Amino acid sequence: MVYDGLPMSVKALLEADNYLIHIDAKGVGWYYATDTVPRHAEVILLVTQFDKKGKDLKRDGKSIKLTPPGTVAPTGRIDLPVNFPYKLERVPKAVRARIVVRMASSGRIGTADLDLTGPPSAGVTPPGNATP
Repeated sequence: MVYDGLPMSVKALLEADNYLIHIDAKGVGWYYATDTVPRHAEVILLVTQFDKKGKDLKRDGKSIKLTPPGTVAPTGRIDLPVNFPYKLERVPKAVRARIVVRMASSGRIGTADLDLTGPPSAGVTPPGNATP
């Protein structure tokens, strides 16, 4: 099933099995800063690898806190996309990976599928917007 409630994309980086996950600005929900916690966004990331028959081989899940550049206001609207790297620890028999990203503030979910059989797509250099 495809989830497209969160506008996102995944691109291969120059190093093997390294990817850049990009979430468009309109999908990012930033939490306001408090006295003890700076401004941030949180995403839940789940990556599942499958064999050629569709069998689930490995799952990797994590929660990632992203911070905007230091120049943003502690409250109010921020119109910034987020970019963060992901290193895929590939299982030898895996032919496909599914990346699922859920924005913690809104619950919106986006997915991307990676073909692990072909050559990696053109590499990109990660931009420096928000950082984990």
